Amino acid sequence: MTDDQTGTVDQLILDHLDHANLPETAEDLIIAALLGDEDLAAVLGGAALRRPEPPAADEAASEPIGTYLASVEVTGFRGIGPSATLNLIPGPGLTIVTGRNGSGKSSFAEAAEFALTGNNKRWAGRTAVWQKGWRNLHASTGPCIRVRLGVEGHRDGATVECHWANDAKLTECTTFLQATGQRRQSVADLGWAKSLELYRPFLSYSELGGLLGGKDSEMYDSLQRILGLGRLVEIETMLKTARREMDQQRKRAAESLPALKAALAEHPDPRARLAEHALTGRHADLDQLRTLTISGEVADDATVVPLRQLDVLHVPSHTELTTESTSSAPRCARSTPWPAPRPRRPGHWPGCSATRCATAPTTPISLAQCAGVAPWTRNGPPRRRRSYSG
Repeated sequence: MTDDQTGTVDQLILDHLDHANLPETAEDLIIAALLGDEDLAAVLGGAALRRPEPPAADEAASEPIGTYLASVEVTGFRGIGPSATLNLIPGPGLTIVTGRNGSGKSSFAEAAEFALTGNNKRWAGRTAVWQKGWRNLHASTGPCIRVRLGVEGHRDGATVECHWANDAKLTECTTFLQATGQRRQSVADLGWAKSLELYRPFLSYSELGGLLGGKDSEMYDSLQRILGLGRLVEIETMLKTARREMDQQRKRAAESLPALKAALAEHPDPRARLAEHALTGRHADLDQLRTLTISGEVADDATVVPLRQLDVLHVPSHTELTTESTSSAPRCARSTPWPAPRPRRPGHWPGCSATRCATAPTTPISLAQCAGVAPWTRNGPPRRRRSYSG
């Protein structure tokens, strides 16, 4: 499917969801599948849905003007060599073109479809031979397609013309719309791009035959290609895959539940009793289990509370301690040094008090004042006097 057709189908799904009255969860899953695999996985994981932006106001579809095929003229395209014209009666309804094999029925349909859309669904997904053999060599002039349209309110209608140079490729064509009495303009100005992608007006013999006969699966596949249901199948497959994975997770959870209940029954934590209660019943209380999982409150637990208090303490690592001791060493080196000892004054007793000597006046002092003994003499320390009796 093309991007335009995908966008159109997605918008139709969103429009239907607005009036479907589905549960919010189901609606979110469908919208997430429209956005892609990543958004679907995020919503399944509990994330909020990223809703797509609504289309701009100028893109709103207006009431189309009735336009019908009046004729298709083809030259040198597919099975048609010399110029041939298929005249039709313009008007609403289904037009069936019949004829023998090889008369050019499919070539007329493919030519009209290519002139209006620039593509051909019959060639989509096939080998390159289908596109390389588009030019008919029996034409004396260059390939050309003219689609005449009957338009309500316009007497002479309009013409869509598509032509190629003699050596041009399939995609190297010139296409324009010519309304009677008006200048040429692009086919895109018609505003039919989305409608032509979603509601294909041209069906080949093989596509039409697939709707009328064959197996049920073949009829379904044909209808799917014609109506552009490939996008719906893609979304359906994505949702089925997601449901299969969720079922597998649910199965694994059910297998692990008995062992979990046994572990909770043996655990002394009061929260284990609450978890057991949340797991009872047909459906587990997932909100309560989630609260217990992330909650840090423990009531009347003399073991866990001190451990949690220790857990918030910051204990320095070996590296931090080494760094701290290294950075403290310069502060000790920069501290005020001890004052140098004052040299002893001559005449002081060697064992005198350092404090008292340091505060002594500059004038000579006696040893009696310094050490409580007799003063020195010039010849040295005082000699002990002998006493004689009698």
